[in-house]
Amino acid sequence: MSKKNYNINSMSGMDDMEVCNDLGLDPSVAYTPDINDAAIDLIHKRNIEAEQELHMKHGVDYFEAEKKATQMADASKRDTEKLLKKVQKKRGYK
Repeated sequence: MSKKNYNINSMSGMDDMEVCNDLGLDPSVAYTPDINDAAIDLIHKRNIEAEQELHMKHGVDYFEAEKKATQMADASKRDTEKLLKKVQKKRGYK
C-alpha cells in the first residue's frame, strides 16, 4: 500500500520523505498534513535570516534589517499558504 503524500509539490511527484530529507524536517511529519506547516515555518525562518543578513551587508542596521526581512518573508509565506490551499483543494485534502 502506498502512502499518501501531502507536501505542496506532491502533484509533481515529490514524495513527503524527500521533502523531509531535503529540508531536514522530522520524518514524523511525512505523510501527514503537518508536513506543509513544518516546511513553511522552516523556510520562513530561513528566509528571514538570509534577507536580514543581506540587508546588513548593505549597511542596514540590525533592527531595520530584521524588520525588512520579516516583511519580505511574511509576504512570501502568505503567497505559499494561498498556493497550498489551492493544491489541497485540487487534491481533495481539505
